[in-house]
Amino acid sequence: MRPVRRRNSESIAEEGRGPHLGSHRVDRALARLRKVHRFTDPQSKWLDRTAKRVKIETVVDRASLDAGQFKTDGGFARLNKVFGGKLEALLGELADE
Repeated sequence: MRPVRRRNSESIAEEGRGPHLGSHRVDRALARLRKVHRFTDPQSKWLDRTAKRVKIETVVDRASLDAGQFKTDGGFARLNKVFGGKLEALLGELADE
């Protein structure tokens, strides 16, 4: 599984684009995913939670989805079932944006 990586705020600020660019990129990536795929309500809620994590964490991967609140709610295995076994591909699309 390829982790979703977000550039840190310092490198973004150094480029002169401001500290919130990463958050905007996640929002754009999420909007693009929603245009390309048709998600159920539970899938959409999980996507929102995952996007929120991407905005906070530098990396969102299998290990981070098996920790904290995600672990309490079933972790990667459950989330992957919710997305019909396509979670890794979706996280890859999110990372590519």
